[in-house]
Amino acid sequence: MTRTNVYQQTPLPIETAYFLNDAVKVNVEGGKKLMRDPNKFNRFYFDYPPEWKTSNTGEMIVGVRSMWTLNKRRIFPFLIFLRKYRKQKFYETAKKVYPDEYGEMNLAQFLCTNIDDDKIQTIIDKMDLNDIIVGYYFINAELETNQSLSDFVKDIEASLSYKTSLKNFLKYLISFSADISSSIKLSMYQTLDQYTDEELACKYKWGFWFNQSNDKESYFSNNKDMTMNGYYYNKKFIESVYSPRSENIFDPFYVDIMLAQSSQTYYKRYQKMTANEIPPNDSTEYLPPLKVIFNPRSRPDPVPIDESDKFLDDFNTVFNIGDQPHQNSLEYITKFHRRINLQNVYDRSTVKVHASFANQSNDYYVGNSHVYFNPIKYYKLNSKDDKFWIDFYSGRYHDCPVNIPDDEGFVLEMLFMQNQKLLYV
Repeated sequence: MTRTNVYQQTPLPIETAYFLNDAVKVNVEGGKKLMRDPNKFNRFYFDYPPEWKTSNTGEMIVGVRSMWTLNKRRIFPFLIFLRKYRKQKFYETAKKVYPDEYGEMNLAQFLCTNIDDDKIQTIIDKMDLNDIIVGYYFINAELETNQSLSDFVKDIEASLSYKTSLKNFLKYLISFSADISSSIKLSMYQTLDQYTDEELACKYKWGFWFNQSNDKESYFSNNKDMTMNGYYYNKKFIESVYSPRSENIFDPFYVDIMLAQSSQTYYKRYQKMTANEIPPNDSTEYLPPLKVIFNPRSRPDPVPIDESDKFLDDFNTVFNIGDQPHQNSLEYITKFHRRINLQNVYDRSTVKVHASFANQSNDYYVGNSHVYFNPIKYYKLNSKDDKFWIDFYSGRYHDCPVNIPDDEGFVLEMLFMQNQKLLYV
């Protein structure tokens, strides 16, 4: 008698973790890049495991164990240029430059009028330089893996708050003046400590300077030259860079903003300043001259923006800079605007995932990221495609597409069931 041993085989599924970098790629100049759907920038394509597609699987069932975004650390320097000028003087000049449009307006009507950037620049070109100042501020941005875009914005504003202080700037000038004796430097430091930033500004010909203090005791509700605000509009996430002063009709100043990688970009569009040292009004006080190197007026012969003006990759990634329709152009951000609207910026929050294999769900919805599904979600495929797609949408606004950068992290853990199904529930 022969004993026959019968062994029960356990049908183990094929487990696969898909990272964003595993998406289908296309050949481009300089290498390969992830393929996005030409009509949907938030859609990527992935290949099913070839050993699963070619095996005898019976009913084709896939499972989803978890989905996670894996944000990358970003470090990049860039420059913020601020152009600050008096609203009253701008209004008076506008009436002269465009008499047919603004000649009959009073100041209140004018302040409520939208003016395009080209007209603003034309008016600026005719203003007295004593009514305008331009400054630039170096920002060494660091975006940690656990930081959202809103956290990043707070860091930028905190940096500006220190750097826009006139007292801090004058102390910086003193420390780098090699031709000033130590005793004179000491007297200058002591003089500076006697005054506030506003008082020091009055000691130079402009009578005003930059201010990012956001002093709650200020007469103005939002006393700072620049802020950044992210919002969802028309199925887009927009990071808006602007000055609250320009929005507040009671504030005496406008502030225009531009972003650049270096000061050389500025000089391609705008003139150089002839007089670069402005002495204090009172020569008896120990105060250093202000160095002014940026002219707010446009060049009559502007130089085209080229490769040398490009930002570092991390900057382009964070602010979605590029030449695609869903991106923001380099040409756009490297000139002054009252408001810079950066479209389709990734806010680094959670995402909602839609996938082609989830055809039994409404709108192919799988779930929100940062979730372990217990029990595992299973889907039966109705097609023989060798690829599937994934769409990313905002975790806060379900119909807003999310532009996840190509080099950002995302992982999708999936199970592909074999012929004998054993669902892990």
